[in-house]
Amino acid sequence: MSEDQKHQNDSNEAQGISKNKFPYYINLIYRWRKFLALHLSIVAAGAVIITLIIPKTYTSSATIIPESSQSIANMILPQKMTEGLGGAIGALSGGASNQTNTIMSILKSRELAVKAINEFDLMERFEAEKLEDAIEFYREMTFVTIDDEQMIRLSVNAKTDFFSFGDNVDETRQFVFELAEFITSELDRNFTRLNAEKAKFERILVEKRFMENQEDLRKAEQEIMEFSQKNSMISLPRQVEAAVETAAMLEAEIIANQIELAALTQTMSSSRPEVRQKQITVEQAEKKLSEIKLFGSSQDSLRLLPSFRAAPELLMEFVRLQREVSVQNLLYEFLIQQYEQLKIQEAQQSPSLQFIDRPAVPTKRTSPVRSLLAILLFSIGFVAGMAYLAGYELYHDKYKQLLKHSIQQARKE
Repeated sequence: MSEDQKHQNDSNEAQGISKNKFPYYINLIYRWRKFLALHLSIVAAGAVIITLIIPKTYTSSATIIPESSQSIANMILPQKMTEGLGGAIGALSGGASNQTNTIMSILKSRELAVKAINEFDLMERFEAEKLEDAIEFYREMTFVTIDDEQMIRLSVNAKTDFFSFGDNVDETRQFVFELAEFITSELDRNFTRLNAEKAKFERILVEKRFMENQEDLRKAEQEIMEFSQKNSMISLPRQVEAAVETAAMLEAEIIANQIELAALTQTMSSSRPEVRQKQITVEQAEKKLSEIKLFGSSQDSLRLLPSFRAAPELLMEFVRLQREVSVQNLLYEFLIQQYEQLKIQEAQQSPSLQFIDRPAVPTKRTSPVRSLLAILLFSIGFVAGMAYLAGYELYHDKYKQLLKHSIQQARKE
């Protein structure tokens, strides 16, 4: 075959390649199969070596459930008074979110970070020159998240050294467990302390209000006692009811006597003793009735009956005084109960957080996932090998064509 024909075949092959690339790559793999086999063997061995020598990450975690806290209003006031205010009181008190914010603040606080750094000598472990650098490393290895169920998850991560085997891996696993355990212990201790301080503040607030309530109750009781003594009141509603019944009886007695008097005057003269006695009886009954209606009775048997004129005002004042005593008694009952509860809570020193999962020594590394890493490195190696071969053949074909063209030109000249 002449040089011109070979050049034409190469051109046709190049045109075929541009039209359909898939057969070209199949053909490329087949023609360079030995090279690719060697290349991929080296890549696979390298991937295995890399997965063995890179640092391994271990994680120890804990899960915390915040409790929903009651507001002072909910604890002091009776249920009937707070039924319609549940949403508003919950929004003001914060409920579980208030406790969640407290936990998050403690976990992210500088004080806790410094304690952990000093406890585990993290400045030397991280080779940090300044405390701020060690705090930054500490915060990079601790993660705090809140899931959809409002549970708080604390995770502590630590990496081994390169070429880590045996003792270094065991030391890292034990380190993340001890650090996570230390953080949760400090969290529980600080949370309990803050709760005690909050209870003390609330106890002082309730105690102050309790003292005021005692004074208000004493004044209300004194006022209702003075009112009763002044107006000869024992049970005003019953006394008013008795006054109405007495007036009704007197009205009936007057009517009956007037009927008898009219009957007597029809048959006897007004000077007769019987008629005169009946007239006196009617007059006395009318006098008693008028006295009850206007001023009340001054007789011993009727002196506890209030007058009709003064009854409405007395009833209104009595109801007001009685209502004040009832309100102060109600507040007293709930304040004394809350006061005792807050004193107990203030003195409480036992752990108060609820842990679903406590920190444990990790038995399995978090990363890297060796299988995925090996597959990724193998894929990158294969793609890189194919790209190299395609580039090499393209450059080689163009170089050959250029060389052939130069030789042809030289022969013609």
